[in-house]
Amino acid sequence: MSFQIIKSNILSVRCDAIVNPTDESFSGSGGLDAQIHAAAGPELRRECDRIGSLAIGSAVITESHLDNCSYVIHTAAPWWENGEEEVAGLRQCYRSCLEIVSEHGFEEVAFPLIGSGTRGFPKELVLQTASEEISEYLNGHDGVQIILVVHDKAEFQPNPALLARLDQYINHVQWQEEVCYSMPMASTAAFPAITDEDIKAEREKQAKSTLSFRESAVPDTAARKGKNAGLFRPRGQREERPLPKSAKRRGVLPTIPFKYGSEAVLDESFSQMVLRKIDEKGFKKDSDCYSRANIDRRLFSRIRSDQNYHPKKTTALALAIALELSLDETKELLMKAGYSLSHSILFDVIIEGCILERRYNIFEVNEILFYYDQPLLGG
Repeated sequence: MSFQIIKSNILSVRCDAIVNPTDESFSGSGGLDAQIHAAAGPELRRECDRIGSLAIGSAVITESHLDNCSYVIHTAAPWWENGEEEVAGLRQCYRSCLEIVSEHGFEEVAFPLIGSGTRGFPKELVLQTASEEISEYLNGHDGVQIILVVHDKAEFQPNPALLARLDQYINHVQWQEEVCYSMPMASTAAFPAITDEDIKAEREKQAKSTLSFRESAVPDTAARKGKNAGLFRPRGQREERPLPKSAKRRGVLPTIPFKYGSEAVLDESFSQMVLRKIDEKGFKKDSDCYSRANIDRRLFSRIRSDQNYHPKKTTALALAIALELSLDETKELLMKAGYSLSHSILFDVIIEGCILERRYNIFEVNEILFYYDQPLLGG
């Protein structure tokens, strides 16, 4: 399973089927409905005319007569009138479409943000409904990729309260970085207790300390008279020790084996830590974890079977979110995969902020990342 968010025209997305928000009479009179009918031509209109009408919240399927997909799933979306009934109707649109996806065994389906255009639903409510219904469906259906296609970023609105707090956190991190990098360049006027003479004296002190250390590291003449004197002789005066015959034959220096102590063992790998955390969190099935991480079964099987598996950073972070790891645990998991979180990278700061906010819904995190034009989590 996988849930992607992309900015594109749904008519250019190659998949098994696309979803068309229409009205009860398949009028094709506005918005995306009109664009699909214009691209498909009269054949699609004749199919819709044969069906006749469509109840609010229901869905039907027709051939697409388009180049990018084979089928179109039509669903009748309600008009927004500021009521719970309209929200229920919008949710039913997604459920009806997803039932058709299951019935036909589609592997890739593209959804628009139903209700965000001419239907007049609030943008935040539209995104929340789409995310909740699609993520709930994917939790029980493996092998399906749902693509949420956003035509215009203006219609895409994640949780405003969360966005405001993340903006505040990002600004706080940037302020800290600016202060950190400006410290070496700060003038002494910012520190009235420190004068230029103080700084000069401190530098001279450090220089003397360094010179003293270097002199003490050179062995004195008396030390050179000991049994290890050959180690301190100039290169031309050192004793030449004969190489083993085997090394002379091969023309290489002999290898000196390094003996590990009995207590020396490799640290826990990325895969081992993931599997340990799955057990600690009480997941009964692997699917409970990888579906929450927005990765498919085949990828997770590779993680489970290969102790030395090296994931992408987005995959490692997706598992950290799915396992609801703390910030310290997330950093440890990333370290085992060879990554880290940096305050110099906006993507990392957003992830850090979401974890500190305890936002462990992978789809909500991806909405935030998409809003900031960052890579999405998953695999």
